[in-house]
Amino acid sequence: MKVLVKDANIIIDLIEIDLIDEFFRLDYDVITSDFVRNEITDEMQSSKIEKYILLGKLAVKLLEGEELFELLRLKSKYSALSIQDCSVVYLVKRENGILLSGDRTARFAAKEQGTEYHGILWVFDRLLESKIITYNVAIAKMELLMEINNWLPAEECEKRIRKWKSIK
Repeated sequence: MKVLVKDANIIIDLIEIDLIDEFFRLDYDVITSDFVRNEITDEMQSSKIEKYILLGKLAVKLLEGEELFELLRLKSKYSALSIQDCSVVYLVKRENGILLSGDRTARFAAKEQGTEYHGILWVFDRLLESKIITYNVAIAKMELLMEINNWLPAEECEKRIRKWKSIK
């Protein structure tokens, strides 16, 4: 099973559009770092995350010792990255996984490392492919996500919505 390493923005987006339960039905091992886990402080979002940690569907990797030096090395190389983003860039390389992030710099760093990376649109594609959600649900959730996340690639989102409307 392929390992997905998630950053906070993907986790938060999935919680906010109420697709987190569906996400964890996908056939992937999902991990994040303790830095990302600690970044999620909203009580509702935090309780959702704790549920999946307790169910064993989300593993939180504690980074310490020499790994912290690696994070600092990444931070010096990619100064625009937060330490949380550095932690998932490091983890995805260590675990030979797939980075799930909406952060452009994190995705660039993953690309430079030769690591596979994707964003929230890829998650929608996997949920539809796996028949976990319908096209109607995907359309409604994508429209909601576009209302609450101004950083999305609007043109790509609209393109998918048009495609999904033509299929449903």
